[in-house]
This record gives sequence, structure tokens and C-alpha cells, in this order.
Amino acid sequence: MQRYARRLSLSRDAWDVYLVYGRGSRWEDEPPKPDFWMHQLASGAPAPQLDGEQFADEAIARLERRTSP
Repeated sequence: MQRYARRLSLSRDAWDVYLVYGRGSRWEDEPPKPDFWMHQLASGAPAPQLDGEQFADEAIARLERRTSP
């Protein structure tokens, strides 16, 4: 979880985070930076608090862009 914390600029381990990655993401020694993410952390995260509907909308929009002709 520390790898994700570093990638997301968090001061503690990354728990309760929800990540969306783009088609070009490459998983190597460190996880790639997500294209979009939300969290359920108490505070201090540089991303919005989880809103399930908004997260689903973002993920679906990215899938639709990916599969469009």
C-alpha cells in the first residue's frame, strides 16, 4: 500500500481508494498514476471523497471513449 500512497501523494498508506486507469497505463516497479480516483480517507487526500454515482459515471465515460469507433 505504500507504493500507492507515494503515487497518490498521501502521507499514509492508501486504503479505501478507488482508481481508474487509462488504456496506456503501464504497470512496472511502481503502480502508474491513475487517470481518475476518489477516496474514503478521513482527510488530506488530493482527490474528491467517494461518490459512487460520480465514480461510476467517470469510469463508464472512459470505457465509452475507449470503445468508440
